[in-house]
Amino acid sequence: MGTNNGSTIRRILKPSQGKYGPLSTYWGDYAITYQPGKYFRVSRLNPIARKPIKGSCRTVYEPFGFFQCSFVNAITKWQIGGEDERAMIVGSRPSSCR
Repeated sequence: MGTNNGSTIRRILKPSQGKYGPLSTYWGDYAITYQPGKYFRVSRLNPIARKPIKGSCRTVYEPFGFFQCSFVNAITKWQIGGEDERAMIVGSRPSSCR
């Protein structure tokens, strides 16, 4: 793994764009892809072929782009979870995020 983590983070947060979207940033045995406002994806690489290992990819989608509102508003509008569960989520967020 490289020792210059600052430049790696910059490449992840401001990825170069390919024909079909952001290009992956390679860090150790991982490929990291971030499409701002859409998703964050991590895949483990085959150390020899340097290709993603089938089944190792994990993607986290950002809900704002889909729901056009905050996570709390989305789960409230869609009635996901109970009132007490939603209140716990709101209560667990830092005050700077409310």
